[in-house]
Amino acid sequence: MQPELRGPAGQPPYSLSVHPSPHLVIGLVAAGMIIGTAGLALCWRAVRKGRRYRPGALMAAGLLVTAAFALMPPVGSADHLNYAAYGRMAVLGHDPYSTSAVDVPGDPVISEVEEWRRTPSVYGPVATGTQALASWVGGDSVRLTVFVLSLFNALAFALTAWILYRTADTDERRLRVALLWTCNPLLLYHLVGGAHNDALAVCPMVAGLALFAARRGRPGTVPRSLGAGALIAVGGAIKVPAALVGGGLAWALARDGREPGARGSAALRLAALAAGALAVTAATYAFAGPHTFDQLRRAADQVSLATPWHLVDLLVGREKRVFIKIGWLTLFAVLAVLLARALPRVRPAAGAPTRGARASGSRRRWCWPGCWPRPTSCPGTAGSRGPRSRCCRGRGSTGCCWRTPPRSASATCPPATRS
Repeated sequence: MQPELRGPAGQPPYSLSVHPSPHLVIGLVAAGMIIGTAGLALCWRAVRKGRRYRPGALMAAGLLVTAAFALMPPVGSADHLNYAAYGRMAVLGHDPYSTSAVDVPGDPVISEVEEWRRTPSVYGPVATGTQALASWVGGDSVRLTVFVLSLFNALAFALTAWILYRTADTDERRLRVALLWTCNPLLLYHLVGGAHNDALAVCPMVAGLALFAARRGRPGTVPRSLGAGALIAVGGAIKVPAALVGGGLAWALARDGREPGARGSAALRLAALAAGALAVTAATYAFAGPHTFDQLRRAADQVSLATPWHLVDLLVGREKRVFIKIGWLTLFAVLAVLLARALPRVRPAAGAPTRGARASGSRRRWCWPGCWPRPTSCPGTAGSRGPRSRCCRGRGSTGCCWRTPPRSASATCPPATRS
């Protein structure tokens, strides 16, 4: 539940040594997770019923818990011992992608590995760099090395919280950030309390998404697409599955390309996204060496001990792991479809402007969709800053278009009526 960390007693992380019963410890942790999850569910239910809380106060509370977890030894996993060992290998001049713990006997850090002792590193070059930095700071002390790794994870978790909070433009969305990320007991326990490097991979992923969807200016411009691709590639150079986020942005750009007159712009932004990702990927993996992918291919046949698929692996046997691959791919596809159906459909309301290139050439106009009986029955231009261009017919509806946005939609367009 909490592996012993060897090193000078005065070094962080800190904990109380009372040696309780293992069953009591596991029971307390399980009870804490259940109570915390129930509290989160009740808070979310209250929010959906109209209750409002101060998101800033919740953010501060979540960050305080993050700092407390960072000062305590990791719990619930021994992966941090593997991180420390891979960093130690890099500092000593060994290749973490071809060296396992059993290949370096007697080392005060590497010999502490409990699980995956015969498995070289499966993490990306950026993750190995942070592990090497932590090992350089910690030296022969497993305790101090793990503490530095925990600090990196806590800082990444806090930075992700800040990005999400700054990206949210309303108090309701900031409250969602506080409840679902910063104060989420499941994420706090797994990412920060367990010192898993998933927090390091999530941070550049979220930063890339925030940069791509920045509200100042048009989302997904060429420079932002380039930067988003680079940031997502940094996440992929920590843990390879993080690169899947880039597929979502590519899908969004491909959908933008279906709009009339936007195909060239979407293709350019898509090329910028790919260029940023390929540049960072080539630089990081060229430094680590192409053999890093060999270990990834070997790791693809392994089953993590912390997933329910491990139970299936025990039932079907190692030689039938292909069924596990089919199973998780099927489950992934089903969850993706369910999520897509659950997402709200964004539809412009009456009186809300939408951008579109419905005029001749590439001149962009501002349109208010609606359903007027005839295209010639568009209202006048009282209160607008520019002349009315024409009535535009959209997808089954008609609206008003101007070359420049009017000051007030209500002053120019009446409520939509069905034709």
